[in-house]
Formats: sequence, C-alpha cells, structure tokens
Amino acid sequence: MLVARSKDILGLYDPVTRTLFVRAGSQRRNGLLRQLVHALQDQSFFLELENQFPYTTGLRFVVNLHNLGGNQAIFSALRQFPTTTEQILHVDAFLAREPGQRLTLAPSAGGLALQHSDTFGELDVRALLAVFQVPRLDEVGDRWGGGRTAIYSDSSAARRPPSH
Repeated sequence: MLVARSKDILGLYDPVTRTLFVRAGSQRRNGLLRQLVHALQDQSFFLELENQFPYTTGLRFVVNLHNLGGNQAIFSALRQFPTTTEQILHVDAFLAREPGQRLTLAPSAGGLALQHSDTFGELDVRALLAVFQVPRLDEVGDRWGGGRTAIYSDSSAARRPPSH
C-alpha cells in the first residue's frame, strides 16, 4: 500500500535537514516547485514562531513572575536566567530551578542502529500542534521535562546491494 502511494510523490522536503528531494522524470519541475513552496511555508512558520516568542511566551513569563512577586521576581530572572524552555513555559519550574531532564537514547533497538537524534521538547510540540490549530497549547506539555527524536535503521541494509 505504501509503495503504491509513493509512486505518486514527485518530491519531498525534509525541514529538519532543509533538503529537497525530487523524483527524476518528466514532471520533475512541478515536483520541485511544489516542494519549494512547502519549504518556504515551513521556514516562514518557524521564523514567525521565533520572532513572536519574546512577545508571547516571554512576555507571559515576565507577567507571571510579576504577578507572583512583583519587580523583585522579575529581577531574580535577570540575575539568574532560565536555563530551559520548560522554565520559561512553566514559571513554577523556573522558581524551583528545575534542571532539564537528560535523555539518553539506546545505541541500538530491535536490531536497528541509531543513525540520528535530535531534541524535541515542549516548544517543538506546541509549534507542531499550532499548525493544526489545536486549542489550549499551554496545557499540551504540562510537566514535560525533555524530549528527543531518533532515527534507527538497519545499518547492514546500506551495505547490501539493491535488489531488483
């Protein structure tokens, strides 16, 4: 089923590596243009998220501190900055100075080898769900302490000659 669907895919944009893959063939230009549009949309969304962070999440953090302890609480954040995104998203984590949770991925799983890993925290989840307009994003990662993504693959498959 997946193989049948993949025949219709002319191109693929990977936002993590910022790489555009286009299938060779007669409609190559159309696939390239479509994937370039996807790439621009992805980059535009995340740039806007980063640009708005101080005016939305950062401002909310400062307001919460002020509500809890006035200017003195705000000055405490200037003396010792938050060290994790969780501390900015959840003022109680900042006040408790909760460290980020360190997550270690296994070098292999189910006979597959770890090929790539990256962080994937609460802010990433909120951004992803915001694309789909999920309500109450402030509740999505309640007590989220850390996150990682991983790609595992069969390292022996890369050494095998392709089957025809």
